[in-house]
Amino acid sequence: MCGIAGIWNKNGRELSEASLRRFTDSLAHRGPDGRGYQIFNKEIGLGHRRLSILDSRSIADQPMHMTGQNLHIIFNGEVFNFIELRKELLAKKWRFRTDSDTEVILAAYKEWGMDAFHRFNGMWAIALWDNEKQELLLCRDRFGIKPLYYLNTENQLAWASETKAFNELDEHRMSIDENMLQICMADTYALEGKGHTLFQGLKQLLPGHFIRIQKGDAIEQKRWYDIQDRKLEIPESYETQQENFREIFKEACKLRMRSDVTMATALSGGVDSTAVYGMVHSLMKEHVAERSPSDWQRAFVAVFPGTDKDERAFAELAVKHTGGSAEYIEQNLKNLPERILQSTQHFHNLSSTPILALMGVYEGMHKAGVTVSLDGHGVDEMLYGYRDMVYQGFEHQKWHGKREEAEASRDVLVGLYAEEIRAEKNTRFTSDIKAAFHRRNSIIHKVGKLIKRNPNPQIVARNLLPSLSNRPYDFGRMNPFDRMVHDEFFLRTLPSLLRNFDNAAMLSSVEIRMPFMDYRLVEMAFSLPYSSKIGGGYTKRILRDSMKGVMPEAIRNRTFKVGLGAPTKEWFSGPLKDFLGDQLSSTGFKEHSLLSTKDIEGLKERQHRGEWNEATAAQMWIALNAHLIQSKNA
Repeated sequence: MCGIAGIWNKNGRELSEASLRRFTDSLAHRGPDGRGYQIFNKEIGLGHRRLSILDSRSIADQPMHMTGQNLHIIFNGEVFNFIELRKELLAKKWRFRTDSDTEVILAAYKEWGMDAFHRFNGMWAIALWDNEKQELLLCRDRFGIKPLYYLNTENQLAWASETKAFNELDEHRMSIDENMLQICMADTYALEGKGHTLFQGLKQLLPGHFIRIQKGDAIEQKRWYDIQDRKLEIPESYETQQENFREIFKEACKLRMRSDVTMATALSGGVDSTAVYGMVHSLMKEHVAERSPSDWQRAFVAVFPGTDKDERAFAELAVKHTGGSAEYIEQNLKNLPERILQSTQHFHNLSSTPILALMGVYEGMHKAGVTVSLDGHGVDEMLYGYRDMVYQGFEHQKWHGKREEAEASRDVLVGLYAEEIRAEKNTRFTSDIKAAFHRRNSIIHKVGKLIKRNPNPQIVARNLLPSLSNRPYDFGRMNPFDRMVHDEFFLRTLPSLLRNFDNAAMLSSVEIRMPFMDYRLVEMAFSLPYSSKIGGGYTKRILRDSMKGVMPEAIRNRTFKVGLGAPTKEWFSGPLKDFLGDQLSSTGFKEHSLLSTKDIEGLKERQHRGEWNEATAAQMWIALNAHLIQSKNA
C-alpha cells in the first residue's frame, strides 16, 4: 500500500525533479517509509511514497525495474497470490532480486502482457512505463479497491492516488465543478462509480479499466475486466453452494494474511467484520497461513457511548468467541470541531457522514503499531445487505411475485428495522401486500413497466441529471434483482465506501485488505440465485449459513444493521453545536451553499433548538461538508 504519482509533459517541456517531488510528497501520509522519483526523457516522471509491508529492504523500493528490462513500475496495492505467480515465473526462467509482489508484477506483465492482470488476485493502481516502446500504461484493479485519479490537459497528463495531490501541480489551480457539486449534494453516491470527481477536469480511471498511450495519443479508457463475462456454473444444491462459499472465503482470508508487518481487524460487531475476524482466528489456529505476522490477534473497535451507533456489546461477543483481544476506540470530543474541519478538508469529497468517524479506528491502529487491517467491506452490496435493497425486492415481489414470495421478503425487511418498530412495520407491509394483490390485476402492466425502468428512486433521480447520463456499465437488460446488486456494487454505494475507507485508513498509514472483495468470491456471489442471498428471514443468507461455528450465534443471526458512521445528530446537539452555529452564520456558508435561503434559515432554527433526527442531521452534514471543501479550495 502506497501513494503513487506521475507527470507527463506532453508539450516536450522539461520536467523538473522538484515538481515531481512536490506532487509525490503531498501523499507522504500514504507512504511514510520511503520515497522514490525517476524522470525519463526529461519529460515523464514516476513518483512513489512507500508503506513497507512486503520486503522492507531498499532493494524493493519504487520506481522499480527488473535487471535488463526497460519496464518501470510504480504500484499502490497488493497482489496477494504473488507467491504462486513467482513459482510459475521461476519455472519460466525468470529470476528475482526481491521478495516483493512488485517485482512479480513486472515479470508477469513481460511474460503475459495484459493477460497478467487476469491472473492477479489483489487490489492495485499501477503505472508502467516501457522505455523501449515509449509507452505508458495505467491500470486499476477489477473492482476499484485502490484509487487512481488523472488530469489530462493540452500540455500535461498527471495521475495520483488522491485528489488533493493535484493542488501541488505547477500551473494548475484546482477548482470545484459546481455542476458536480450540485449532483453530489443531491446524492453523495452519484459520482464515484462513474469516474467523476468534484473538481474541474479531474477524472478517475474506472475499475477494471486501463489507459495505454504513447506520445501524441488521445486518452481513452478501455475495459480489461467485465463481471458480465464471468457468470459461473453454480451447483443446484444449496449445501454445496455453502461449502464452496466458505472455502473460497477461507482461501481469500488466508491470502490476505500475507504480510511482513503487524496486522489487526477493524471489528464492528456486525456479521461481515465478525466473519473476517472469526475466520482469521480459525486459520491461525490451524497454522495454515503462509508468510503471516505473529502479531495478528487484535481487533480495533470504534465505539460511540450513549448513542445508537455504539456496537461495543456485539464486538465483545465476537472477541470472547475467538479468544482474541480488542482495543475500543472512542472519539476525543474535546477538540472535535478542529478535527472535523481538518479531516473534512483533507478528505476533499462529500460523504453522508463525517470521515472522522472512520478515521478513529485506523488512528488507533497506527498508534498501536499496526500497519494492515482486515475489513469486511463489499458483501452487503453483493448479498442484499442494505434495507433499501430489500425494500425494492419486496416491492417487486409485491407486484410481480407470488404472495408467499412477497411475504417472505416482508419478513426479511421487517427484521432490518430497530426492534421497537418492527411490529408497526410488519402491520404496514402486510397491509401493502393485501392491497397490492387486490389491485394488481388492473394495473400490473403499468406498475411493472415503472419498476422495470426505475428499480430504485435514488437511481431515478440520479439519471435525471444530464451530466451523468452516460453510464460506464450497461446493466439495463438484467432483471430488477440482478440490476440492483450490480448498481450498488459498481455504480453506487460500494465505490464511495471504498474511497472513504481508503482515504480514512491511509491518512494514518494503514492498509485495508478486504477478503470479501476476492474476485473469486465476487464472481460466485454474482452468479448465485436470489434465494441463496435472501431467505429464511435473513439477508446475506449464504454468508450466515456458511459461518456456523465461526462467529457467535447472536451475531450470525443478527438482522438490524448499524454500520460504522458518526453519531452526527448527537454531535450537532452537543460538541459541534457552537461550531455549526458559527458556520451557518458565516458569509462563506451563504456564498458557497447551494441551499435556498429558506432551507438555510430552517437549518439555523433547528441548530438553535438542537433538534435533529437522522435525516435532517445528514442533510445538514452534507451542506456543511460542501462548504468546508469550498472554503479550502476558494
